[in-house]
Amino acid sequence: GVTGVQTCALPIWIPSETVRALGAHLGTELAGRTHSVGCKVGRLARREADLYFSAHPMSYWDSCGPNVVLAAAGGMLTDLHGAPLSFELDVQSHIHDSPLAASNGHAHGEFCRKVRHFLSLDRDGRSDFAAEGKCTH
Repeated sequence: GVTGVQTCALPIWIPSETVRALGAHLGTELAGRTHSVGCKVGRLARREADLYFSAHPMSYWDSCGPNVVLAAAGGMLTDLHGAPLSFELDVQSHIHDSPLAASNGHAHGEFCRKVRHFLSLDRDGRSDFAAEGKCTH
């Protein structure tokens, strides 16, 4: 599993069989499922969960506030390569369209590597996770 990590908060739309497979791959238990990015990040900030990942596109307005709250609590919200999110306004779309990873700051890089492996990301950071029907959002 991910070193020192016990729980993972996940979106409610990920099918149960995928949740079980991801939990086994990461060596974690499920810390709860909800629709709201803010609620999942709040669980990380309060140390009620260790990890969270999102495989679907996320708008700037859905990620900006949680990103600030999590950073203030010592956590991280990045792409799956560990790069900080960009909130550049001079772009055509204000969407983070690659999978995202959040943690309470512990073992973030290891978590990103394990989720990338689970999702089998291509060179551009795109996942066929949604295309294969593993994601229903």
